Amino acid sequence: RAPRPRARPYGTMPKEPYTLTPTGDAGQLWSKRPDVQPDGLISVVRSGVNRTNFASAAWTRSADSVASVDTRGNVYAFHIRKNRYQLLSREGDEGTAVCCNEKEVFAGFVTGVIKVFDVDKQGEPVVATLKGHRSRVTHIELSPNNDLMLSTSNDCALLWDLKSGTYTKKNLAGGAYGAVQARFAGANGEKAVVAFHDESLWVWNARTGNLETKLEAPELGARSPAKGPTLCQSIAISRDSRYVVTAGGSPCLFVWDLHEGTMKHAVELPEGVKTTCDVELAAPAAGEKGENDEELLFVAVACDDGAVRVVDPMRGLVTHTMVLERGDSKETMAEGLALEPNGRYAAVLAAKGSMRLYDVHVSRAQKQSDHPKKLALISLDDEARVKGAVHPPAIPASGSVPDPIEAPAGFGFGPPPGTRPRLGKGRRGPTPGTAKAPPASSFVAAGFDAPKALSAEYLDARR
Repeated sequence: RAPRPRARPYGTMPKEPYTLTPTGDAGQLWSKRPDVQPDGLISVVRSGVNRTNFASAAWTRSADSVASVDTRGNVYAFHIRKNRYQLLSREGDEGTAVCCNEKEVFAGFVTGVIKVFDVDKQGEPVVATLKGHRSRVTHIELSPNNDLMLSTSNDCALLWDLKSGTYTKKNLAGGAYGAVQARFAGANGEKAVVAFHDESLWVWNARTGNLETKLEAPELGARSPAKGPTLCQSIAISRDSRYVVTAGGSPCLFVWDLHEGTMKHAVELPEGVKTTCDVELAAPAAGEKGENDEELLFVAVACDDGAVRVVDPMRGLVTHTMVLERGDSKETMAEGLALEPNGRYAAVLAAKGSMRLYDVHVSRAQKQSDHPKKLALISLDDEARVKGAVHPPAIPASGSVPDPIEAPAGFGFGPPPGTRPRLGKGRRGPTPGTAKAPPASSFVAAGFDAPKALSAEYLDARR
């Protein structure tokens, strides 16, 4: 009788050739070289800790390695060419941002601290701990020469000097409500573009620290604080440093012209997209030719419907759509995106604690019959149309709108006690017989006057 084969320990062998679950401090990525799937999928990296998601990822400029930090503070470096991975640190604090070069990994945390790790150092890889932010770090980026670093948080945007080794910093002050994201512009990172919560873009000289340009966004009305900035939650900059594409809590992309100092137009994304979480500069597809950067400007956008779309924002076209669903998997939500500088490889942060590595060129080589899709280019002169696209109505104008509820007789609010409110499906109303006033902040955001306090005469009469 043949002996039964020994079961492999959990995590030592992936379920599929392209799946990896790191379980130790270091190890091999794949038992054999993964085959690139027709949709461009190279590998899937799953978090080894229950209920832990990857918070951020970043590529080196050579695309040989990708670094990540998760919501438990675990900092990983995945060396693709060497087929190795290493756990640099278990911090315990929630990780929020990461960037890397060939030798170091910079990780930001919810405490506002940025730690520098040396990937070649064994034992204690922490090289430095950078302090300067008073709230969670939202974004970190290195300059092309690795001599400067930008970091942002809700309280400030900092420019760090990495060349001297002293990590001196300069505060790029601006915007009334803190910074959202900052990126370097230019071949050598000559400029720093910072997006603030008040929907403005500030352009700084990264070498001198002087402010060069300030771009104000048009007035688009109130927004929901839960969606984040409507225009500038994430930004991507063209290679010639002229155009900036921004995305945020709206179903639109916005194109800014830094030379003219104005917003050029808005691009309305396909129906079904309500918000976007990340936008990254993508490389032109094979065979694409153009006379200038305006004709070869492509961005990859991670949308809330779970797809990553490659968009031409100047002509208003969706050239390719990457859907994360594979088989019976429920991991269909793209929650973050990181492209290497040449736009060839992508790391998509998906739901349920997974990170998917893609070859974007292979994915875009697949012909899609319904592509390219034409998108609407909205001129900023059409103010009503811009506001309608940015803030679509929450309830359809006609169709499944419920009948209004008649006010009960006597004193009180809402439907009579013991009855259920007649609302649309899936929407919950207040408890019958009670009503809650909206907070004063909602009146301020909508531009209305805040409710006034009750007068003393009214209170005395009521008593």
